[in-house]
Parts: sequence; C-alpha cells; structure tokens
Amino acid sequence: MTKFREFYVPPGAGSNFLAKKCLWTPDEYRGEEFDPDNSTNEFYVNREKIDYGRYNRDCDGEYADPTFQLNSLLSEATANDLISETKKIIPVLLELDKHLTALDLDEQGKTLRPRVIAAIEHLWKSDYSMMTESFGIGHSEEHGRINKHVGHLTKLTEDYFAKCRETYFNLCEEMNWDSFIISHTNPHSAISPRLKFPNNFKSLGMELEPDTNRFRSILRDIKSNKYDPMNATYGSFNCDEFSDDSVSYRKIFFENDRYEVMKMYEFFDNKAYFHKNRPQIMNDFKEYHNDNMKVIKKFAPRYHTELNHR
Repeated sequence: MTKFREFYVPPGAGSNFLAKKCLWTPDEYRGEEFDPDNSTNEFYVNREKIDYGRYNRDCDGEYADPTFQLNSLLSEATANDLISETKKIIPVLLELDKHLTALDLDEQGKTLRPRVIAAIEHLWKSDYSMMTESFGIGHSEEHGRINKHVGHLTKLTEDYFAKCRETYFNLCEEMNWDSFIISHTNPHSAISPRLKFPNNFKSLGMELEPDTNRFRSILRDIKSNKYDPMNATYGSFNCDEFSDDSVSYRKIFFENDRYEVMKMYEFFDNKAYFHKNRPQIMNDFKEYHNDNMKVIKKFAPRYHTELNHR
C-alpha cells in the first residue's frame, strides 16, 4: 500500500537540515542542493521524496526531472477536468489577491500569491503549501464575516487547492508511489480544511515550548535577514493539532536525544540506516546545533548571553 508521510517543521526549526539527514540517505539523494549560507548555517535541500524518481531515469542512469511527465500519467478525464478547473480559478485567484492586499490580511502573501498564480499549471505536482497558505486558507468563514464576497472567493480557492492535492494523492496510489514530505504547515491550514486524505496518511509535528520557540523564531529571522533586536516580538507556538504524533525540538537539538532523533528516521522508513550510522548522525545533529548557537552569538549576542546564564 502506498505510504504518505508528512512532517511539519516551522520556519527556522531546521527543515532543510532534517530533510538532508532524516528524509534522504546519502545514497538516495539526487535532488539539487543549493550552496549553503555559511554565515547563518542555512542551506537548501529538496524536502520531497517521491518514488516516481526511480521510474524516470535518463540514459546515464541518473534521476531525471520527472515533473514534466506527470501530466501524461493522468487519465484523459482527470486531466481535462483539472485543466477546466484551472482556467476557472485563475480570475478568482487574481481577484482574491487584490482583496487580501487591500484588507492587509497577509502581508507576506503579497509576494507569495503571484508565485502561486504563475505556477498554477504545476500546482498539483508538488508541495506548494508554503505559498498557498498566503491566500488565507482555512479562513473562508472568517473572511466571509469581514466581506461575504472575499469569503466566497476563499472557499473556491480552498476547494481548487484541495482538488490539486487530491489529484496528486490519487496518482501516487495508482502508481504505488510512496510520498514523503517535510513542509512548514499542515495541509488543513495551507491547502484546504476540506482536503480528503488517503488511507495510509500519517503526519508528524515539531513541538516547541515557549523558550525553544523564541530560539527558533530568532534563528528564522536571522536566516531570512529580518532580525531586528529592537523590534523583535515572539509569541507562542503550539504543536500542530492535526499531527498524528510529535517530536520535541528541545530534545532533538538542545539535548541531543537519540531516541527523539531516531523517531524521525523511523517515520521516514530510515530506522535501519539510523542504527547503522548512529554515532555519526548524533554528532552531525550536535554540530548543527552548535553552529546555530554560533549564529545566535554573532547576530544576537544579548540573547546568546541570556541563554548561557540559564
């Protein structure tokens, strides 16, 4: 049976590092890895591991980019239906973008929403949840109380995003492709609250208590060049209520707890690899956290001093 596994890691909590270490093994990874930013201990790794790669190799035996081939795998009826719905949703997205900007409901979405619209034909093929949530997903009722028309547009958008994701789920099941993903937000909040999940879908959430969430938030701002110690305010973070299980950021990084680290490897079917390479893996996690502490010391020295006096 096809496996669907999604791990929700908020920005700044090491999603790229975790993808490199837990989602992939060194022998498996064939995706593009962008040059790291050594000054902030930031790097970028493919956070989607989907079995279709092994069925689409080029003549040299390396993984070819399979996304352009996915359309041909859909049935004619499914493809035509998706094309029709896509044509209908484009004016809806364009209008909703204007309303949300005017209402100032999502400042970040002012830059992300146009990227979703530009990639509309490919939306179902990959995880765009980091961007689609900029349309106010999950807030159609709230938007409706503010503006009935905006609420209607948001609901249409949620239903279209759900259709895209369910097309992806169905294709994976038909082809028996496992889908393992690390993302920032659960699909109910970023795609649609009415999204229908496949039978063998399991999710894992990153748990952060107030102290570790503050640490995570400061790292996020530093790595995105937004840190301002004079205007920084950090709220609380609740572990995703939609997750089937959770892991603790503190145990993973501050305490270097091998059982908590192993839990992530097991979630992505890499438990045997963890046991075989445990000393090196635990050292890598320790080094990553130490490097993050160096980043904190460099860019937020007062906070670093506060951490050391606890």
